[in-house]
Amino acid sequence: MFILNPAYAGSNNVLTAVGFYRSQWNNIPGAPRTLSFSLDKPLYNEKIGVGFSAYSDQIGPSSELFANASFSYSLQTGYDSELKFGLRAGVHNLAVDFSKANYDSEVLIENFNHFAPTIGFGVFWYSNNWYVGASVPNILETKYLNDVSKSEASKKPHYYITGGYIFQVNDNLKFKPTALFKAVGGAPFSFDISANLMMHDKITMGIAYRNEESLAALSSFQITPQLNLGYSFDYNIGSISEISLYSHEFMMRYEFNFERTRSYSPRFF
Repeated sequence: MFILNPAYAGSNNVLTAVGFYRSQWNNIPGAPRTLSFSLDKPLYNEKIGVGFSAYSDQIGPSSELFANASFSYSLQTGYDSELKFGLRAGVHNLAVDFSKANYDSEVLIENFNHFAPTIGFGVFWYSNNWYVGASVPNILETKYLNDVSKSEASKKPHYYITGGYIFQVNDNLKFKPTALFKAVGGAPFSFDISANLMMHDKITMGIAYRNEESLAALSSFQITPQLNLGYSFDYNIGSISEISLYSHEFMMRYEFNFERTRSYSPRFF
């Protein structure tokens, strides 16, 4: 959540570290690989949250790296609900090594390796059993021009809207449906929907659907009060399934202490 929305910073009320790895479209050379790390915490008055995030995307001959610092401010909107506003600033690096690409040309194409600033914002409204959020992690559209080869790459703003609700089925079972909507100029509209069950505040199992692309089995396990491990298996159902049937995701979250000023149960969003 924090990678997509800077307003999420500090909402977990403790110093929280999250690592994430996704291996997409296995068996395809140069298929996407994503690695991310984030660290966020509230400050002493709990109205301000701060955090750092970095993630890397590798797709074929291209690699992207984002590194950002985030700031959030919270307003109390009810007995157990808060509205958070977030800002983010950082740097983006795009590198392309054309020696790794397959193309039929005798023309030497000079490699990319360019940096650009990033600025993003978001809002996040939540309580103990629901949340909604909207964000643009980077509002700047950056164009990268290689003067030697006259080749061009661009990075367009991505828009996200997300929401979820937690139903307390009984003392040992919670049910959470969620939705994530994604849009970017020049690409088809996309959405994810999921349904998850948390059992005994320790084991989470669920399913997810990404429109015209994949079905996924989701899982996470509360190993200790601080450590949570997650895994998902995607089964591709779109046109990509003709050459690749599956993708993998791995997640690790660690919370460094439980010195909270409010009641707490294991995080379900």
